[in-house]
Amino acid sequence: MPIAKRDLRKILNKLGFVEVRGKHHIFFELRTTSRIIRTKISHGSGKDIGDALLH
Repeated sequence: MPIAKRDLRKILNKLGFVEVRGKHHIFFELRTTSRIIRTKISHGSGKDIGDALLH
């Protein structure tokens, strides 16, 4: 099921990810005691994010 970019941003922020806005992407980072998890979302078109990328 596709998800809107703004909804994904809200979910990541609720999970504790820190948002950093870059020139072309919005970066998210979550630091735990044993690892660092990173992901990003493009500033591009307002298209939804599909199942293939969410998986």
